Amino acid sequence: MTRKVHRLKNLRSASFVDVGPFSKDPKLKGKALEGIRYGNRVHAELEELRGYQFKEQWIRFQDESGWHYCRPDSIIDTWDRVIVVEAKLSLRQLPKALAQLRLYRPLLGHIFNKPVAGIVAFKHWILDSDGVLPMIDHPELVLSMPKQSLKPALGWNYM
Repeated sequence: MTRKVHRLKNLRSASFVDVGPFSKDPKLKGKALEGIRYGNRVHAELEELRGYQFKEQWIRFQDESGWHYCRPDSIIDTWDRVIVVEAKLSLRQLPKALAQLRLYRPLLGHIFNKPVAGIVAFKHWILDSDGVLPMIDHPELVLSMPKQSLKPALGWNYM
């Protein structure tokens, strides 16, 4: 089941919460389980970055349509910026990842009061997808980019 990504309208509040709206995580198998395992590998790779990492952190937020929840894959809080990473198995999932980053960036900007860089980590490349997303070799590069030049989303082909 694919959930639709909420479209943020007039953010009123946002904060981290300990639990989300679901009582427990569902049992996964197949591609869904492979995606979770890939996300865990991405988490482990991000641990070397200088900053505090939040893994699968629930966020509760209110906009003009009411209260909602979301859960980014990884959030890295550094001294002058925040990096949010959404892990996907394939670039085929790029539209959903970009929609998620469009939601997460203003929420995290509100929570941390810092610029937010968004990264889509993906495992499988798709032929003829060159130029679809500005690519970086490693998320650490985002730490040295000038804040005013942080792109809406960057790609990281992590295998």
